[in-house]
Amino acid sequence: MTKKSKYQSTVPAVDQSLKLLNFMAENSATSMTLTEICERLDIHKSRVYTILNTLIGYDFVQKNPRTKTYRLGLGIVHLARNILNNLDIRDIVKAPLRQLAMETELTAHFGQIVGSNFYIISKEEGNADVGYNMRIGISHDITHGAHGKAIVAFMPEGERQEILSRDYLCFYGDGQPFDMDDLLTELEEARINGYATDLRVTNPNIIAISSPVFDGDETIVGGIILIGAFSRAKLKSYGARVANAAIGISHDLGYRSTLPFS
Repeated sequence: MTKKSKYQSTVPAVDQSLKLLNFMAENSATSMTLTEICERLDIHKSRVYTILNTLIGYDFVQKNPRTKTYRLGLGIVHLARNILNNLDIRDIVKAPLRQLAMETELTAHFGQIVGSNFYIISKEEGNADVGYNMRIGISHDITHGAHGKAIVAFMPEGERQEILSRDYLCFYGDGQPFDMDDLLTELEEARINGYATDLRVTNPNIIAISSPVFDGDETIVGGIILIGAFSRAKLKSYGARVANAAIGISHDLGYRSTLPFS
């Protein structure tokens, strides 16, 4: 009988170090003693002590000399920031957009905020025979239509008031006049539902649904827009799908707080 190899393609010390970091990340709001960490991870105290000292040297872990407790260090933030800065957001949004488009047979877009503009940088079509889409690279004012309502609805109050005080707004079409009370009602509904809509207003041929996307700094960086011709009876179902896709992308971009509409 041939004996099975006992070789494992893992390094125990690295495995334990990563378990420790993940454990501390899950409990990042609490500083812990060496004993508490050992008991929770079931790793010998001398091994954990050695790992902690090594991670302290890279600023992945910080020790409070007064309380003798440990917590994650800023080295983790620096590492995460470098990773996120080098990610192409289009790679992150492609699969969620594709799934959304296939489930609804509509066209799903992702737009990125650059200054006061909203640029379409990715799109996926769910039905090649009936397509309503915006070309890659096209830009709109940040307040335009469904995405404008979704973005402004979830802005911090101060930023929202600053936007709404502008002379030129495009929530219902480029520079079109509107009733501010009606808009505020829509923004409140968007915050409750997790998505905003444009019901054939800026374009009489299509309905648009949009939800904002956040990054690790809790900043709105863009949004999903689902557009097409469909029955209003499907609005809530499609709206929930758009909001869920936006939540997933936000988490992939490092957002860890509870999203306002999750």
